[in-house]
Amino acid sequence: MVEYFSYGQSANFSIKGEKHRLVVNSFSSDSIYLQIFSEPINLFLKLNEINKIDLNKDNFYDLEIFFSGVVLNKSSLFLKEIHEEIPVMKIFEDKNESLEEKAETEIIEDSPIQMDKIIIFVLIILILFFFSVLIILKLVKAIIFYSNPINKYISNYEVPRR
Repeated sequence: MVEYFSYGQSANFSIKGEKHRLVVNSFSSDSIYLQIFSEPINLFLKLNEINKIDLNKDNFYDLEIFFSGVVLNKSSLFLKEIHEEIPVMKIFEDKNESLEEKAETEIIEDSPIQMDKIIIFVLIILILFFFSVLIILKLVKAIIFYSNPINKYISNYEVPRR
Protein backbone atom coordinates (compact mmCIF):
# COMPACT_ATOMS: atom_id res chain seq x y z
CA MET A 1 0.00 0.00 0.00
CA VAL A 2 1.24 3.49 -0.85
CA GLU A 3 0.84 6.15 1.83
CA TYR A 4 1.51 9.89 1.66
CA PHE A 5 2.73 11.66 4.79
CA SER A 6 3.24 15.29 5.80
CA TYR A 7 5.74 16.42 8.43
CA GLY A 8 4.85 14.91 11.82
CA GLN A 9 1.98 12.89 10.41
CA SER A 10 1.48 9.37 11.73
CA ALA A 11 -0.41 6.25 10.76
CA ASN A 12 -1.47 3.23 12.77
CA PHE A 13 -1.14 -0.23 11.28
CA SER A 14 -1.34 -3.83 12.40
CA ILE A 15 0.93 -6.73 11.47
CA LYS A 16 0.29 -10.24 12.78
CA GLY A 17 -2.22 -8.83 15.27
CA GLU A 18 0.31 -6.42 16.75
CA LYS A 19 -0.47 -2.71 16.55
CA HIS A 20 2.22 -0.28 15.44
CA ARG A 21 2.45 3.41 14.64
CA LEU A 22 4.63 5.03 11.99
CA VAL A 23 5.59 8.70 12.44
CA VAL A 24 7.30 10.80 9.76
CA ASN A 25 9.66 13.14 11.61
CA SER A 26 11.19 14.88 8.58
CA PHE A 27 11.80 14.44 4.88
CA SER A 28 13.36 16.11 1.89
CA SER A 29 13.31 15.35 -1.82
CA ASP A 30 16.02 12.70 -1.37
CA SER A 31 15.62 11.30 2.17
CA ILE A 32 13.18 10.64 4.99
CA TYR A 33 13.51 10.13 8.75
CA LEU A 34 10.75 8.16 10.45
CA GLN A 35 10.02 6.18 13.59
CA ILE A 36 7.99 3.05 14.14
CA PHE A 37 6.48 2.59 17.56
CA SER A 38 5.56 -0.33 19.64
CA GLU A 39 9.25 -0.65 20.39
CA PRO A 40 10.82 2.50 18.91
CA ILE A 41 12.69 1.90 15.65
CA ASN A 42 14.40 4.85 13.97
CA LEU A 43 14.76 4.74 10.19
CA PHE A 44 16.57 6.95 7.73
CA LEU A 45 15.83 6.13 4.12
CA LYS A 46 17.29 7.67 1.00
CA LEU A 47 15.33 8.13 -2.20
CA ASN A 48 14.36 4.77 -3.78
CA GLU A 49 15.79 2.84 -0.82
CA ILE A 50 14.03 -0.25 0.54
CA ASN A 51 14.36 -1.25 4.18
CA LYS A 52 13.11 -4.47 5.77
CA ILE A 53 12.26 -4.46 9.46
CA ASP A 54 11.82 -7.15 12.11
CA LEU A 55 9.16 -5.56 14.33
CA ASN A 56 8.81 -8.32 16.92
CA LYS A 57 12.41 -9.62 17.14
CA ASP A 58 11.52 -13.11 15.90
CA ASN A 59 14.34 -13.13 13.30
CA PHE A 60 11.85 -12.66 10.46
CA TYR A 61 11.36 -9.44 8.53
CA ASP A 62 7.78 -8.26 9.05
CA LEU A 63 7.62 -5.00 7.11
CA GLU A 64 9.16 -3.61 3.94
CA ILE A 65 9.30 0.17 3.49
CA PHE A 66 10.18 1.93 0.25
CA PHE A 67 10.70 5.71 -0.01
CA SER A 68 9.77 6.81 -3.53
CA GLY A 69 10.13 10.57 -3.07
CA VAL A 70 7.98 13.62 -2.46
CA VAL A 71 4.67 14.29 -4.22
CA LEU A 72 2.85 17.61 -3.63
CA ASN A 73 4.84 18.30 -0.42
CA LYS A 74 4.07 14.85 0.98
CA SER A 75 6.47 11.95 1.34
CA SER A 76 5.51 8.85 -0.60
CA LEU A 77 6.04 5.56 1.25
CA PHE A 78 5.23 2.06 0.07
CA LEU A 79 4.50 -0.25 3.02
CA LYS A 80 4.27 -3.99 2.55
CA GLU A 81 3.72 -6.76 5.10
CA ILE A 82 6.23 -9.56 4.53
CA HIS A 83 7.47 -12.68 6.29
CA GLU A 84 11.10 -13.30 5.29
CA GLU A 85 13.68 -15.06 7.41
CA ILE A 86 16.63 -12.86 8.25
CA PRO A 87 19.85 -14.50 7.00
CA VAL A 88 21.96 -15.82 9.89
CA MET A 89 24.96 -13.67 8.94
CA LYS A 90 22.75 -10.57 8.95
CA ILE A 91 21.56 -11.32 12.50
CA PHE A 92 25.14 -11.58 13.77
CA GLU A 93 26.22 -8.49 11.85
CA ASP A 94 23.35 -6.46 13.32
CA LYS A 95 24.13 -7.66 16.85
CA ASN A 96 27.85 -6.92 16.42
CA GLU A 97 27.09 -3.48 14.99
CA SER A 98 24.75 -2.64 17.84
CA LEU A 99 27.32 -3.81 20.41
CA GLU A 100 30.05 -1.79 18.72
CA GLU A 101 27.81 1.28 18.50
CA LYS A 102 26.87 0.89 22.16
CA ALA A 103 30.54 0.57 23.17
CA GLU A 104 31.49 3.62 21.10
CA THR A 105 28.60 5.58 22.55
CA GLU A 106 29.55 4.62 26.11
CA ILE A 107 33.19 5.52 25.50
CA ILE A 108 32.29 8.85 23.94
CA GLU A 109 29.73 9.72 26.60
CA ASP A 110 31.78 8.56 29.58
CA SER A 111 35.18 9.87 28.49
CA PRO A 112 34.87 13.53 29.61
CA ILE A 113 33.48 12.54 33.00
CA GLN A 114 36.15 9.89 33.55
CA MET A 115 38.92 12.25 32.42
CA ASP A 116 37.75 14.87 34.93
CA LYS A 117 37.79 12.29 37.71
CA ILE A 118 41.26 11.08 36.70
CA ILE A 119 42.65 14.63 36.59
CA ILE A 120 41.22 15.44 40.02
CA PHE A 121 42.60 12.20 41.44
CA VAL A 122 46.09 12.89 40.02
CA LEU A 123 46.06 16.46 41.38
CA ILE A 124 45.11 15.25 44.86
CA ILE A 125 47.91 12.67 44.78
CA LEU A 126 50.43 15.32 43.65
CA ILE A 127 49.35 17.73 46.41
CA LEU A 128 49.62 14.98 49.04
CA PHE A 129 53.03 14.01 47.70
CA PHE A 130 54.23 17.65 47.79
CA PHE A 131 53.15 18.15 51.43
CA SER A 132 54.65 14.78 52.43
CA VAL A 133 58.00 15.80 50.92
CA LEU A 134 57.86 19.16 52.75
CA ILE A 135 57.19 17.46 56.10
CA ILE A 136 59.94 14.89 55.54
CA LEU A 137 62.43 17.63 54.61
CA LYS A 138 61.58 19.60 57.77
CA LEU A 139 62.01 16.47 59.90
CA VAL A 140 65.35 15.63 58.26
CA LYS A 141 66.54 19.22 58.76
CA ALA A 142 65.51 19.10 62.43
CA ILE A 143 67.23 15.73 62.93
CA ILE A 144 70.44 17.00 61.35
CA PHE A 145 70.29 20.25 63.33
CA TYR A 146 69.69 18.57 66.71
CA SER A 147 72.13 15.72 66.09
CA ASN A 148 75.00 18.22 66.13
CA PRO A 149 76.32 18.33 69.76
CA ILE A 150 76.63 22.11 69.66
CA ASN A 151 72.93 22.53 68.90
CA LYS A 152 71.71 19.81 71.23
CA TYR A 153 70.77 22.16 74.09
CA ILE A 154 69.71 25.12 71.97
CA SER A 155 66.04 24.54 72.64
CA ASN A 156 66.73 24.91 76.42
CA TYR A 157 68.52 28.20 75.96
CA GLU A 158 66.87 31.19 77.52
CA VAL A 159 67.47 34.77 76.52
CA PRO A 160 69.01 36.70 79.43
CA ARG A 161 66.89 39.50 80.87
CA ARG A 162 68.16 42.91 81.77
